[in-house]
Amino acid sequence: MTTGDSEEQSEPHVVILADNATAQDLPNAPDIIVDVQDTGFASDRANSHVAIETGAVTFLDILGWKGIWRRDDDPISKLNRLIERIRRELDEGARGTDLDVDPQSEVISISDTIGLFTRASEQQASSALELHGRVCSNVIPVSIEEGIPVRGATSFGEYRLFDTRFVGQAIDEAAAWYEQADWIGVHMTPSADFCKSDAKRDALTAWTRYQPPRITWRTLCVHWDASLPLLRQVFRQSGPIGPEIVGKFTNTIAFIEKDKQTNETT
Repeated sequence: MTTGDSEEQSEPHVVILADNATAQDLPNAPDIIVDVQDTGFASDRANSHVAIETGAVTFLDILGWKGIWRRDDDPISKLNRLIERIRRELDEGARGTDLDVDPQSEVISISDTIGLFTRASEQQASSALELHGRVCSNVIPVSIEEGIPVRGATSFGEYRLFDTRFVGQAIDEAAAWYEQADWIGVHMTPSADFCKSDAKRDALTAWTRYQPPRITWRTLCVHWDASLPLLRQVFRQSGPIGPEIVGKFTNTIAFIEKDKQTNETT
């Protein structure tokens, strides 16, 4: 392209520096220098082959998050407190003497979804699943009291995790199931329920055998307790209870009633 008698304008000379290079290493001064260390390309390239992990994966979904800003002045603070509690309980539980799991679990939150990741071998599966069950058993009633009740699912298998990005069989399975049950609670997906013998599964004290609403088989569900009068009061005070919500409340109450009856007879 020319303008009058001026010389043809050339494209700018762009140089991308290698990982350890500096501008002084260049033979000619470029117009633009891009340092991959500043762009994040180097970090992504260095982590392009993220190791495959095996372990327990739990996804928790905050029910009623859409439109929560209309009825809650500070839902973000409540969610942050819940996430910090999950991190603390995972850490404390993993360091307990009765569980054989990796002490470094990961917790990732994206909008209204919380992911829990605990590395474990097949031989450690029962301990990893029990850890997630114990944490969820404590977190579920707290989430209800805070007005951000959770439901979710726990899987077991392979996954890759880097920063806030994750992929793998256990990820896909937990993601496929964690919004399916019509209640407040957490249940195992097939990979978690089938990964150990009956004797091993029966040793999971944080879980109880139950068929959640809209789930097609009797799986293991997190055992959690609550005062039924208090639970009904919290539900009643949560706002208008429309037809799309009432089932989740009544199904949750039915689970607590059944769980209490089971414990009374054992």
